[in-house]
Amino acid sequence: GVDRTTLSRRHRGVRRSNEAIGATQQLLNPQQEIELIRYMGKCSRRGLPPIREIVQNFGSAIAKCEVSESWVARFLHRYSDQFTTKWSAGIDHERHNADNKERYE
Repeated sequence: GVDRTTLSRRHRGVRRSNEAIGATQQLLNPQQEIELIRYMGKCSRRGLPPIREIVQNFGSAIAKCEVSESWVARFLHRYSDQFTTKWSAGIDHERHNADNKERYE
């Protein structure tokens, strides 16, 4: 039940590895990703840990095209040994409520 061309490619060893396929599908090359990691580390040391939207904006600026939220998730997963991700609890909502234009007026 397997297509003849699939069998032929497997027999000839034409199929590339998943790593090779993934490398060609990445928006950023490895050097660009390393620079992005370094920049995120600098931001964290300065007290501005990048949230997913910031990572998405940085990635878009480097790639010169819009990157998706799933790209950010895959990027963070690829470099999970270098990042500590955690959910912020409550403070974002409190900041949102405090930054209310009507209250300032």
